[in-house]
Amino acid sequence: MINKNNNPEIIFWGVRGSIATPGEKTNGYGGNTTCLQVILPTTDELLIFDCGTGVVNLGNSLSESDGPLKGKIFITHTHWDHIQAIPFFKPFYSPGNHFELSMPEQLGKSCMEVVKMIMAPVFFPVNIEAFQAEIDYKTECCVPIAYDDGYTVESLRVSHPGNTVMYKITANDKSIVFCPDNEYLLASEEFKKNMLAFVKNADVLIHDSHYSRETYKDKKGWGHTAWEDTVEFGIEAGVKHLFLTHHAPEASDVILDERATKLDSYRHHFKSVRFARENEHFVVD
Repeated sequence: MINKNNNPEIIFWGVRGSIATPGEKTNGYGGNTTCLQVILPTTDELLIFDCGTGVVNLGNSLSESDGPLKGKIFITHTHWDHIQAIPFFKPFYSPGNHFELSMPEQLGKSCMEVVKMIMAPVFFPVNIEAFQAEIDYKTECCVPIAYDDGYTVESLRVSHPGNTVMYKITANDKSIVFCPDNEYLLASEEFKKNMLAFVKNADVLIHDSHYSRETYKDKKGWGHTAWEDTVEFGIEAGVKHLFLTHHAPEASDVILDERATKLDSYRHHFKSVRFARENEHFVVD
C-alpha cells in the first residue's frame, strides 16, 4: 500500500493504554490498545508500530488482500498492551507473507524468545510453529536503519520500566515520532536533552498522555506522562502536529472531551493538536 499523496500517512488502529476498554463509554476515542500504521510514498511494505489489540482489526482488513504481504513491525517494548495481539494477527498465518518483527532486548530475551514466551502453552493454544508466514525476528535498539525504499527508522530509549524505545520514521523530508510510553518528568536531565534533540521540529509527535496532572499525582513511577506535560514538551520541541495517545482505561469519551476543550489555549503553538482517535487517518503535510 503506497500513499499516493507523496506524503506519509498514519492510521491509528489502537490508542488505549494498559488494557483494552471496549464499550459505549469509549466508542468515541476507541478501546483497542496501541497500534499504529505508517503508509509511505516510497514503499508498498506494511509498516506497523506495536501490536496491541488494535492490530487485530488491521490484520482483518488485510486478510482479503490480493497477493502476498510484506512488512516490518516495530515493537516499543513488551508490556502486554503492546504485544498481546501478536498471536491474533491473521497475516502471520498465511503462507507467502513475509514480515520482519523487531524489538529491543527484553531482560536478556531476544525477539524470538519473547514471542515464544507469549505463545507458550500456559498462555496460548498453539506456538510460533503455527505461523505460516516467513518471519524474521530481530533484536535491535537505537541504531538508525536506512532502508532501500527511501526511509529511515531510528530509536531512542525512553523513561519507562523495562527496555523501552520510541521510534522516528523519516521519509520525503517528513518525520514522525512514535512514543506511546514515556514518563518524561522523572527522566534525567541528560535524557531530556537527548529526547529534545531526537524530537526537535518533528512533523508529527505521537506521545504518551495517559494521565492528567491531577491523576498523575499518585501514579509517579508508573511510566506515563500527563497530557499537559506532553503538550508543553511538544511546544518546546517545536513539533508541527501533536497527537496525545495511550489513553488510560478509565479515561472515557466524556473525560477526553473535557481535556480536548482545555487544549484550545495551546492550539496556536501547533498546526494541529488533538487526542488520538482509533481509526483516524492523517496525512502529514
